[in-house]
Amino acid sequence: MLPDVQKLLDLQEIDRELIDLKSQLARYPVVWEETKKRMAQRKADHAAARKKLEENQDQRKRKEQRIKNWLTDLQRSQTRLSLSKTEKEYQAANRELEKIREKLQKEEDDVNTLVDEAGQREAEEAEERKKLDEFKEFYQAERQRIRSQFNDKKQRVTELEREREARAVRVRDDLRHLYERVHKMHPGSAVVPVRGGSCTGCHYSLLPDVMVTLHRGEELVICPNCGRILAYDEDYVPEEEDAAVS
Repeated sequence: MLPDVQKLLDLQEIDRELIDLKSQLARYPVVWEETKKRMAQRKADHAAARKKLEENQDQRKRKEQRIKNWLTDLQRSQTRLSLSKTEKEYQAANRELEKIREKLQKEEDDVNTLVDEAGQREAEEAEERKKLDEFKEFYQAERQRIRSQFNDKKQRVTELEREREARAVRVRDDLRHLYERVHKMHPGSAVVPVRGGSCTGCHYSLLPDVMVTLHRGEELVICPNCGRILAYDEDYVPEEEDAAVS
């Protein structure tokens, strides 16, 4: 293999790690935004459960106050009934008394229903509060994890970029420019090995004379199909030979 091609492979190894790291760095904001959305949803779910519980409590208070008012009206109506002097007054007072009793009964039934619902509302609010508290712990841990990993990977990117600059200057200018151009079209695979007589980048079958030139290792060989820089894979063993050895 040409020494210059080996230098390009070393450079490409750094580029591949940089590509992977930068891809990971780009995902962290997405992951964090999703985590914040989940936190907002947990808060919204708890707030909704809390609101239902408070509405239940408020309705009970209002109805319990109405019951007190109806009981007062009931006592007054009973007094009027007992003080009735004529049949007409008695019947009127009695009808009023029955209406009050009906309304009082309805309010008491409503309160009993709200009391039954209160247990469910309290359980729902407690469950959502528990979920929120648990997610708060996860939220804090996830924020620390993302921040730590993000900073570590960012630091690694800085180190690799410095190392890349140091290695790039060891490659002659024309070859480095060629590599950079091909790298833009094929990130991470500007230089590829040839196996089985084919370019592993595009699987194009190479002509015998191209293979001979590549094998000699005296000049740079470019894939005529995809334009990638070809490298002779000295460690490659065809499948049939590999099978015979095993």
